[in-house]
Amino acid sequence: MRTLLAHSLRLLIVACVALFGLSLPLDADLPRPIGQLSDYGAVFDRHDRDEIHGLLEDVRTRLGLEVYILISWESPYPTVREYADAVFGAWGLGGKNALLLVFLRAAGDWSASAVMSPSARTRLGPLDRTVIERTADLVLHDRIEEATRLVLSELQDLPSAQQPAQTQPGAGVSSAAKASPLVVILPTVGGVLILAWVVSRRVCPRCGRWLRVQPVRFRSARSRRVYSCRRCGYRR
Repeated sequence: MRTLLAHSLRLLIVACVALFGLSLPLDADLPRPIGQLSDYGAVFDRHDRDEIHGLLEDVRTRLGLEVYILISWESPYPTVREYADAVFGAWGLGGKNALLLVFLRAAGDWSASAVMSPSARTRLGPLDRTVIERTADLVLHDRIEEATRLVLSELQDLPSAQQPAQTQPGAGVSSAAKASPLVVILPTVGGVLILAWVVSRRVCPRCGRWLRVQPVRFRSARSRRVYSCRRCGYRR
């Protein structure tokens, strides 16, 4: 009985180890992030990497967007899209305002893919598709450094998420505001004077009721208007 239990336990341990081993290769073969620029393909030299890190920090400050760039020559996945999705999940970028840009060289040819977190897509739109479309020609001609700089340059040109877009002097100002102050003041004064004249002529000074107008002929055969109030008997 003891031998049987030991044999069963041994089989269980072997099965667990096998299952654990099958689950390892996919994540174990994925690269780890080296900051926001993981240049495993050695595309940039030290000076250029420092410059790219500065641009990435500027994008994060302006847009609140964390851009991660992976340049690699190896992938355990059949397509660059699957590779990018796996890296995005392994790096824990789904809960951030993040955009992952992957450049992968396989069989001598470069390809690219981009993945964007849901919160970043809600705020900034489908930048992942735009990035791939704008860099397709550069990637096709193995110009990865230029493609990276193009992406960061266009992200810097987007409206800042922290400060409202500044308008040029005079932009959005109506023509009335640009004109002389008299153009605004004179119509206002004229309207007030007209209203005062109407009130003085047609409103009863005693009770505020609208005066009735009727012509009255005098002995001199001249006809004049008489303003009268039906409520209080006022006549003018």
